[in-house]
Amino acid sequence: MNKQFYYFRHQWKKGRILIQPTTEFDTLKLLGVKTPLKNNPFFEVKKGNKLFDIADFNNSSNFAISEKFKNLLEINNFSGWECFPIEINSIAEKYYAFQNISEAGGILNKINKTEDDGVIKFDISTWEGADIFHLKGTLLNICTEKVKNVLETNKVSNIEFIHCLGITL
Repeated sequence: MNKQFYYFRHQWKKGRILIQPTTEFDTLKLLGVKTPLKNNPFFEVKKGNKLFDIADFNNSSNFAISEKFKNLLEINNFSGWECFPIEINSIAEKYYAFQNISEAGGILNKINKTEDDGVIKFDISTWEGADIFHLKGTLLNICTEKVKNVLETNKVSNIEFIHCLGITL
């Protein structure tokens, strides 16, 4: 039985909010355990007016998740992630900064529409079994098919899944 993996990210929905933290942080890295945003979790809406289950950080690949999204990850005991509460001014709903804390090896192939149909490939032996993880040297969030199915079944909004391949070298 082959394990199925998916790269997940926000969709480009019209009017979606983009949020900007009031604290500076490294926008080119995933939010680490020692991110300064934990001590100053205040954000403002930079653009848009529609709330979805994923709220993108402005000028970064990081994002926040809704309470619904967080609860689905917790209830299903999915591993490889953490989060911390944030406050978005003028937004009453609860959001949490998403942290991807598990890592597998890097991308083995060029992501290119003309080669390999643009499918991301990684060495499955570098995966430690987490339900959610990122690929070394990237900001790509990867999940198992089980995570994908739970999020799709529960209609998590503003998320898309792109098939990836864990291959044996």
